[in-house]
Amino acid sequence: MKKILPFNNINSVLVFAPHHDDESFGCGGTIKKLTEQGCTVDLAVVTEGRYGVHVANDQESIQIRERETGLAAQILGIRKVFFMKLISQGLEFNQENLIKFVQLLRGVYPDLIFLPHQKEMDRDHRISSELAREACWLSADGTFLKNIERVIKPIRMMSYEVWTPIERPFHSVVIDKQLSVKIKAMKAYKSQLENRNYIKMILGLNQYRARQQFMDGNYAESFSY
Repeated sequence: MKKILPFNNINSVLVFAPHHDDESFGCGGTIKKLTEQGCTVDLAVVTEGRYGVHVANDQESIQIRERETGLAAQILGIRKVFFMKLISQGLEFNQENLIKFVQLLRGVYPDLIFLPHQKEMDRDHRISSELAREACWLSADGTFLKNIERVIKPIRMMSYEVWTPIERPFHSVVIDKQLSVKIKAMKAYKSQLENRNYIKMILGLNQYRARQQFMDGNYAESFSY
């Protein structure tokens, strides 16, 4: 079995997506590659998704985006989706939200998490990244949330890109064989593709990464720590 990630003994992964679709856009090919090799992948959608759907009230918007995420998750082979339902376009780094991240990490106890990189231009992406990073080390702190068993082994982290390219990637994954599945997962988000061709943008980024990182393929997803 060919090694996909730069770490050993990665059998379970938790993906943090600030919004419904970021997992497919940012690392959908890598997710599919991992699930094909028997890795367990779960998904945590951080915000509730009340914005971004035309001709729908807040509750309808949330329901539409959750249905789309469920379909994309099924396509990618994701085991379970956790909807954290934190506020969209107003996400804050505070103790209340941090506790929710730690609770989830201790409950799922993944070997690795995927999260947005720290310099994404979107604010929800940056705050999600900060919360996930802080929660990783707090998950092992026995003095924090003493009623929930702490994690013992370290949780690895890899950051993906969506809106803002990573300045210096440390690892890239060729996704040529998974590309058709990634496109199918991205197309599951019909509500987000009505007015903008995000798929063309993401495929351009993946093509650029394959060339820029001298990969043995035409499409790649790149990551930082």
